[in-house]
Amino acid sequence: MVQKKLIKIKKIKSKIIQGEFGNGKYYGYGKKKIISLVKFETNSKFFGYGESLVGIYSPDLFKVNVNYLSKFFLNKNIDNAIKEVQAIQNNKFFFYQGLIKSILSSFEIALLSLKSKVESRSLADTINKVFFNNKLLKKKLLMCIQVQVLLKVILMI
Repeated sequence: MVQKKLIKIKKIKSKIIQGEFGNGKYYGYGKKKIISLVKFETNSKFFGYGESLVGIYSPDLFKVNVNYLSKFFLNKNIDNAIKEVQAIQNNKFFFYQGLIKSILSSFEIALLSLKSKVESRSLADTINKVFFNNKLLKKKLLMCIQVQVLLKVILMI
C-alpha cells in the first residue's frame, strides 16, 4: 500500500463539459447543460474529481479561478490540502460565499474523493472521519440534538 503522506498533489485541471439539455427553460442554461469539473492528480495513480456550479454561468471565470487557487494546493499531501481549503474558507471577506466559495467546494469534493480512494474507504466514511472526528464538533452536534429533543418535549406539553 502507498503511504498516504508521500502522495502529493501534482496537477489540478479544470474541465468544462457541455451537452444538449431540456427545452431551454431551466435555470438559464439555454439548450446546453454545462458542467464544470476539477481533477486533482497526484504523483501516484490516484486522482479525485469535484464539481462546481460556477462553470454553468461563467466557464471562463471558473478556469481562471481554478488556476489561481491551485497554487495553494500543489505539492501538498491530501490531509494538508484539506486543511488548506478550511484555512482559505476562514477568510470571510473573499471566500464566505459566491464564486470562489463554489470553486473551493469543488476542490474539497475532489480532495475527499481522492482521500477515500487512497484510504480504501467509502466517501461517506471519509467525510465522517474528516468532519465529524472532531470532539468539539461532536459536542456541538450533541448539544443541538439535545436542544431539538427538549424543544419537541416542550411543544408537546
